[in-house]
Amino acid sequence: MFFRRNSNRILGSDGMNKIRILVLLIFFVSLVTEPKSSDKVDEKGFRDLVMNVLERRFPKLRIERGDLEQTIYINKIEYNLSNLYRIYLQDVGDDEELIVLHFEKAVRMTTNHSEFGLSWEKAKKKIMPQIIRQEYAKANRIFQGRTLGNGLVVSFVLNYKDGYRYILEENKNSWMVAEEEMFRNAIENLDRVNRNVRIVEVGPGIVAVSMYDSYDAARILLPKFRERLVQRLGNDFEFALPKRDFLICWSRLLSEEVKERLLKQIDSDYRSASYPISPEIFIGAIDGIKAR
Repeated sequence: MFFRRNSNRILGSDGMNKIRILVLLIFFVSLVTEPKSSDKVDEKGFRDLVMNVLERRFPKLRIERGDLEQTIYINKIEYNLSNLYRIYLQDVGDDEELIVLHFEKAVRMTTNHSEFGLSWEKAKKKIMPQIIRQEYAKANRIFQGRTLGNGLVVSFVLNYKDGYRYILEENKNSWMVAEEEMFRNAIENLDRVNRNVRIVEVGPGIVAVSMYDSYDAARILLPKFRERLVQRLGNDFEFALPKRDFLICWSRLLSEEVKERLLKQIDSDYRSASYPISPEIFIGAIDGIKAR
């Protein structure tokens, strides 16, 4: 709060008393409104709290723990709790109502959209590609498309306004479509929303993409997008996918010293990410991508 003096006149005793009262009031309000850390649970406990609330308030939903402490699944759709946890730490209201209000949209989405009853004709308009770890796909029965090397595979999701849902093995089998057709439609759909994506230069010979729309890493699958990267970095550029919402690419002509610093940062991003993919390095070209 900014206090402006009234010209240069020195405050009298009444003025000083008012300031003291105001300071005491501000201090008192801060004591009342600041949440006590002892009243709040840690991030792991918060996930349990969220799951308990959702299971009680929405008993028809399927609530499961995610692979990471800050993630849960609601009807097979993954949600990250990090932002909600930060709000929870500062909130002084009812914790249960905070959680319910936060997930109302998610609940509507999971009850209004059922991938098990969706025909391929409708699904192909919503399908998008995602790059995930093969072990994660196997553990969750997610349909695996083509392999990328270094333990990564292309998966597919149904994209909705409030999130996305992985396509499972049984979904693909019920549609009776080839992986090639799924991949083609997914690439076309992502390419359609990729036209205005900005490639940011973060250093000489180093560029990155981070739109935070859940498909930053997956953009490396787009041929037209790789053409743009080749124009900036040359063919056979190197890239990494440390997390879902970040793609970093660089020229192979960079010095080894710069590359070493890059690798350390990539490994750090991977280890701290909410949606980690891989710390490994890949090679990109106009005609495709491969593990280094």
